[in-house]
Amino acid sequence: MANPELRLTDGFLFAVIPADTIKVLQRQDGVVSRRVYRPSIVNQMNDKVSRMTPDQAAVFRGMLRNRTKVEEPAFQELSPADQATVLDAVLDYSQYEDMRAGKNLASIDKDRMDMLLARSRLGRVNSDPRSTLEFSTPPETGHGSDRIRTGVGLHDGEWFEELSYRPGYHDLLASDQGYSKDSQILFFDAAVRYYHDQDRVRLDRLALFDIVSLTPHDRLFRKKSWALHLGIDSIKDLDCGFCNSVKGHYALGLGYKPRVTSPLMVYALADVEAEASDDLEDYYRAGGGGTLGVLLDFAGWWRIQLRGEILYFPLGHESDYYELSVAQRLSLSQNFDVRIDASKLDDLYKGILSFNLYY
Repeated sequence: MANPELRLTDGFLFAVIPADTIKVLQRQDGVVSRRVYRPSIVNQMNDKVSRMTPDQAAVFRGMLRNRTKVEEPAFQELSPADQATVLDAVLDYSQYEDMRAGKNLASIDKDRMDMLLARSRLGRVNSDPRSTLEFSTPPETGHGSDRIRTGVGLHDGEWFEELSYRPGYHDLLASDQGYSKDSQILFFDAAVRYYHDQDRVRLDRLALFDIVSLTPHDRLFRKKSWALHLGIDSIKDLDCGFCNSVKGHYALGLGYKPRVTSPLMVYALADVEAEASDDLEDYYRAGGGGTLGVLLDFAGWWRIQLRGEILYFPLGHESDYYELSVAQRLSLSQNFDVRIDASKLDDLYKGILSFNLYY
């Protein structure tokens, strides 16, 4: 169906992020009548696992590893409701694995068929009357995808002001409401700074793209965390008057959460990085190192990030540095937050207070 009188696309100039189309619909009276949460097959399984007792969880893990069968005492001693929860979770995971591998029903093995028959014999069992745990939040409740940022800070004792703009999309420190948790996707994030002592305006950064995906590693999915960056940045560790370099960065590692819904994320990444600039010996440097970080939500409006990074550059301009940083975000509304960032790079101290408006 189409209603040209709504003129839903008039506010979009060049491109549109999918979540923004939902926000446009929400602003139209009478267009959206209700909203339904449809969890993925993995989140359906996570919902069941989150309510399992230790005995259920042990049987669940045993069945996934093909060490526990439906005819064995460990499974048979469970109540019918507990058996249904365990079987439903195992079958959810099996369906996910089949979809990833492109399998069809003809490839179901005997153990899976035994589980399906056992589940059918249990019939409709209401193992838990509570509603399904929602692992994501509605996209229209998230902040706007564009951001304007202003800030004031100190760089090794020198005052500066910063003005920044990005057209999309979401950064790691921002509120996860309406977005994928513990992730970052930035395009054309640009910032300029005016330094008082030098009376100069300098480009601080221009990220063509900056992507971070922190995924909890568990025994079922064994997913990796990773980061990818390409853009122009200020060279952090050289006294060259805030000179710039073209920088590429890639990192791969692991993330950890105590449970799926935990507000704590701990991650460790191995980094490789390369920079090119006229201010570097041989015009480049390349190397690697590691990053350790912690993300913690004290409340929906307050997030803190602790981060430590060390990099060695044995190729080109031989150098190395370490950086320790702490960053905090306090959300005052859906589309406005305040941040306080402080860091120590070798013997250099930096900090900035910034105000971020999303739209």
